[in-house]
Amino acid sequence: MDTILELFHVEHVLHFFDDKRVMCRSCRIKKCYSAGMKPEEVQVSRETPSKAQQSLSPNTNSPDDIITMSTNDAGITSQIHEISSTSLCSTSNAYQGNIYLRNSNSISPFIRSKLHQIIENCSVNYIFDETTLSPHYPTLVQMYMGYHRLLARRDQIFIRPFSNEGIRIYTLQDVFNVHKFANMNRLDLDGIAEMLEAFPGYKYLVIDEKVSLFKQFYSHFLILERIYESYRLLGTRIDDQKIVLVNGDVYEYQTMKVDIQEISDMSPEQVDAYIKPWFKIAPRKMLEPMKKLAPTETEMMFAFGYILWNIQENESKFCPETILFAKNMRSMLLDELSAYYKIELPTLNGVRRVGELMDLMNMTEKLVMQRNEHILLNKIFKYFKKDVFFHGLFDID
Repeated sequence: MDTILELFHVEHVLHFFDDKRVMCRSCRIKKCYSAGMKPEEVQVSRETPSKAQQSLSPNTNSPDDIITMSTNDAGITSQIHEISSTSLCSTSNAYQGNIYLRNSNSISPFIRSKLHQIIENCSVNYIFDETTLSPHYPTLVQMYMGYHRLLARRDQIFIRPFSNEGIRIYTLQDVFNVHKFANMNRLDLDGIAEMLEAFPGYKYLVIDEKVSLFKQFYSHFLILERIYESYRLLGTRIDDQKIVLVNGDVYEYQTMKVDIQEISDMSPEQVDAYIKPWFKIAPRKMLEPMKKLAPTETEMMFAFGYILWNIQENESKFCPETILFAKNMRSMLLDELSAYYKIELPTLNGVRRVGELMDLMNMTEKLVMQRNEHILLNKIFKYFKKDVFFHGLFDID
């Protein structure tokens, strides 16, 4: 089991699986060098967008026309790698530091987006009982607590008229209403923002760094967590092709009818010709491997944390200190997962399980890229009359 960190160390995780996914930038750079290109001919990182390209006006394309709103990390034994004193303060809290000392109100109030407001309003001061945290994987335990707070919030929000308060009733449905689906996801978005406050390190970021992380994290979490919860609630039967949504609706994704009347003048067949919906593709590709792996909640917390801090492809959007901090958080998550396998699952092949988790994350990444392409297509051709993708909220480009 000691070899797990050698195989899956943060610098080599993507390279280890580059035969199963699009190459990361690091691998592409290596390939350029091996092909004989000179160092000065290779673009090592994306250029930071110029200030002239940044929006100078508030985002008015919000999904408000379709949405109505309802209502100390002490004891860490896996140490964050040493960062210079200008990056991390020498305090007892391993996650606080000067990297976050930029004024949280540094963004002009005139260009502060709705997403900034949501994340600021969802700031929660989580207090953890240190005696309940494992000394071997405390970060994963805190993430687990934050995730269960999200589940409890869903139980309170998505109740049916005939159900008791605080209980989600899971009901098989035949017709998938995309407008209802968008409303549901908008209600859940605030809970996801609140959940991240329990993810160690995230809450101490300044607001603009939080927003950049959240934009990257949200679509990945939206897809991966739906597949995970479908397995968690319905079990491991491979022939069970149902997917569970956050409000408790359950669908046979292969046979369900899609209703887009409220958001488009086109037929579902016409829209399908241009936009293959991720909510059909994801279960078709990911349900079976998820059920075969049957991950524990701790393993899924690792996956959620890894997709949060895996920012290599978007480093131009973050300050250097955050980039280094994210790298160290990925390394810490791998350390803690290794400890978890040794202590809780000593008879299982941890290397194989991490590989299968990475496969699921890679599938998620490809679906997110496809979803972003669909968002741009819709922006150009206006298939949908309403912002079901939250393009206005996320300002996806």
